[in-house]
Amino acid sequence: MVLAAVAMASLASGSAVAQTAPDPIAKIEAADRAADEAAVRALAMAVLDMYKKEDMSMQAIAEKIYTPDDVAPPIVVDIGKTMKGGLWSTSKAEWLEQIKKYIEMPGRPSDFTFALEDPKFIVDDHLATMVALVPTAFRNSQGKLINVATRYTFVFLKVRGEWTLWHEHWSVPATPESVGL
Repeated sequence: MVLAAVAMASLASGSAVAQTAPDPIAKIEAADRAADEAAVRALAMAVLDMYKKEDMSMQAIAEKIYTPDDVAPPIVVDIGKTMKGGLWSTSKAEWLEQIKKYIEMPGRPSDFTFALEDPKFIVDDHLATMVALVPTAFRNSQGKLINVATRYTFVFLKVRGEWTLWHEHWSVPATPESVGL
């Protein structure tokens, strides 16, 4: 009875006794979300690093990071048709073949550099997105350094506990330099 009276007095006064402990499930969920966001950020950087490769390692990296066809074929939108294919891929195998053709293409751009500016991530349990400005520089077939302001959108899908790249889209605003003038 005395203990109940002390507890009631504590509740009424707002003392520490009346406060509840932090929710352990909320802590776990926050830690999981932070780990997922870190994994998605690392995957976004792996994609940009892949595009810097100038040999077949580019295709090997792509094999690992894109979503498998049995889950959801990766969709890569290529408005500029830089990979000499259609507007988008319809399967992982098709995208890997386009990468192979790109690697073997004579006079293709080289010496890529990328900067990820102000990326915005939204991460959920199984789906994540990233949008960012990605200033890009490369050398054209004549060796001229080209600077292009690009915009990237990535959609990531968690497959069997691992984050994969499901959708990739980049936009390149038309500038005199980007169209060869």
